[in-house]
Amino acid sequence: MADAQYLELLQNADQHPHAGEILLRDLMLPELLGERAEGILYFAGRSLAAHLNVPEDQIASTFAAMGFGELSPEKIKNKVRTYTLGGPVVNQRLHLRGNATDFRLEAGFLAQLVQQALGHTVEGACENHHDHVILTLSVDPGEEQPFYNDLSTRKS
Repeated sequence: MADAQYLELLQNADQHPHAGEILLRDLMLPELLGERAEGILYFAGRSLAAHLNVPEDQIASTFAAMGFGELSPEKIKNKVRTYTLGGPVVNQRLHLRGNATDFRLEAGFLAQLVQQALGHTVEGACENHHDHVILTLSVDPGEEQPFYNDLSTRKS
């Protein structure tokens, strides 16, 4: 049985340009992935980001281009970085599913992009709030990872 809120979203798709993506992300993927959805989505985000060479100063615009939402850095420290993810698409997803809305794909995507930019191991987590999401990255400055350019220039 279809949820009335999602049907309304589709009927007003001209006001919500990411309606199809929201349905795929919040209804279909969790159903297909089952109880392992959280972990799979996190590593799917990392895998997607691993294919991209995004300079750190372009991460926010990449999030917007992907339809993930508006990303704003809040605190940038040596070992911990926090970002706010908001905007219309995030608000709509949170309105439809509340705390059940999963942003681990975005957390994994951000963690991998920052890891590639910094050259250090980075892990990400997410925390839903009423109208935004806090993405927290833990950076291990002692554990170096190859930069994206190092990976892309290696010969097989």
